[in-house]
Amino acid sequence: SGPASRRTTNMAGLVLALVLLAAVQTLAVSRYEINQVRITDLQDKLSGLRDRYEEHEPKAVAKVKELLELEGRVYDLEAGGHCGHRQWRCGTTTLKCISDLLVCDNHNDCDDNSDEANCENPAHAGLALVGDTYNVKCLAESTPTHMSMNVIGEKRLTWFPTVAELQVYLKFDFEAMDHREGVYEGIYYYGAKTLVVYPQEGDGIAITCEFTTSNSDYCHATFRNLKTKDICGESVLTSA
Repeated sequence: SGPASRRTTNMAGLVLALVLLAAVQTLAVSRYEINQVRITDLQDKLSGLRDRYEEHEPKAVAKVKELLELEGRVYDLEAGGHCGHRQWRCGTTTLKCISDLLVCDNHNDCDDNSDEANCENPAHAGLALVGDTYNVKCLAESTPTHMSMNVIGEKRLTWFPTVAELQVYLKFDFEAMDHREGVYEGIYYYGAKTLVVYPQEGDGIAITCEFTTSNSDYCHATFRNLKTKDICGESVLTSA
C-alpha cells in the first residue's frame, strides 16, 4: 500500500469521475441546435420561476438565488462559443480552445493567460449548501425532499492540480420524516466548475454539482444512475 498503490487508486478514482463528468456535459453532434433547445427550456423555467416568486413571497430569497443560477446557465450556453466537448474557451475575444483539464494547472496555455486567471475553488472546505430536491426517481422505496451538502475536507493534488480531492458530508431528508446522512469522497474539476461526489458502496447513485463561476455560492446538482447514466433527480443548492 505504498505511493505507487495510492497513485493507482487515485487514478482509478479520477477515471470514474471523468466518466461521470463526461455524462454531465453536452455531447454535441450539432452543438448550436442543442444549445438553442436548452436555452429555450431554461428561459421557460425562468419565466415559471418568476411567476412562482410573485405568488410565494415568503420563499423570495431562495427563488432569487434559483433565478441567478438558471440565468447563469443561460449565459454560459449563449456565450459558450464554438469550443467542443470537454474544451474550454480562452477569454472572451479569442477563438482558441484548450482541454478543460489544462485549466488551473499552474501553466499558461491560453495566449491571454485566462486559463489561470480565476482558479478559486467554490467547493472549498467549509462550504455549506442546502436545497429542495425535485424530479427524483432514483429510489423506489422513498423520495428525498430536501438535501444539504457540507465540504469538510479539501486537498489540491500537486501532481494533478486541475482537480481537488474533497470530503463531502451529505444529508437527505425524506417524505416519511426520515433522513439519511454520510461522508462521501468527491473531486472538484476547475475547468468544468463541477463537483463530482462518488457513491458509497452499494448506492449506485452519483451526484454532480455544477457551479456558474469560480466563486459561486450555489450549484445545480444532478443525481445519476451509474448503470444507465440517466439523471434521476435534481436540486438547486444555495448557501445555508
